[in-house]
Amino acid sequence: MERGSGWELIDAAKSGDIGKILELLGTGVDVNAKFYTSGRTVLMSASESGHTEAILEILKAGADVNAKTNTGRTALVYATESGHTEAIRELLKAGADVNAKTNGVWTALMSAAIRGNTKAIRKLVKAGVDVNAKYNISGRTALMYTATGNPHTETKAITLLNGIKLLAKEGGRWHTEAINDIQIVLDEGGMYAVGRWHTEAIYLKRDPASGEISAVGIGGGYTEAIRELVRAGAEKEARDNSGKTAFDLWQRKHDKNHPEYQEISNLLRP
Repeated sequence: MERGSGWELIDAAKSGDIGKILELLGTGVDVNAKFYTSGRTVLMSASESGHTEAILEILKAGADVNAKTNTGRTALVYATESGHTEAIRELLKAGADVNAKTNGVWTALMSAAIRGNTKAIRKLVKAGVDVNAKYNISGRTALMYTATGNPHTETKAITLLNGIKLLAKEGGRWHTEAINDIQIVLDEGGMYAVGRWHTEAIYLKRDPASGEISAVGIGGGYTEAIRELVRAGAEKEARDNSGKTAFDLWQRKHDKNHPEYQEISNLLRP
């Protein structure tokens, strides 16, 4: 797609500018316009940003809910990667293929699983997702991705006036999430920070001297995601391309000091 009104529409969708979206659609701009390099659509931009009202207007204008990028990603995959559960709900209501696969056979459920997003997992399971689909490159299922815990190479947390902000580095970029609901769960100053986007729970620790909070380990939120997938019929006997089960991956990733180590080990044991 050349530079022009189509790009303006994609930018408006990304920012959730309803007025601009309606204005451009009213002039006849193609609602299914794509970035010429990636194949990304207007609906994908709105879905990644989680602008529900924009998504509804774009769908109303006739957007193809199952359009794919050059690598096979759909609006549902974008919404799930960003953890926007309301966007996921509206896309599924509009007929999004819950089992759509990218060129590498990556699914929306895998995106939810690798982030420990239990709310998204529940919505996808309710919509009939295949919980045992495998990613071609690794042979791993959604259950295996939850068992490996957090995929980020680096995390840190800073204290803000309104709570905690988690900074997670992924693919060279720092993502942030404001976390306002903090629940103390350990006597030594440990706590779980329950968030909405990247993980369901982040294990944090407060320095008793300085009061500073740091991200000690990620993975608490994945335990509920594991429970959800097991309840949905995820195969515990499945093995990835290296021959490992979700149980093997869980034990390799977490030590016995993990608060729910034994419970989850028992849950994942084939």
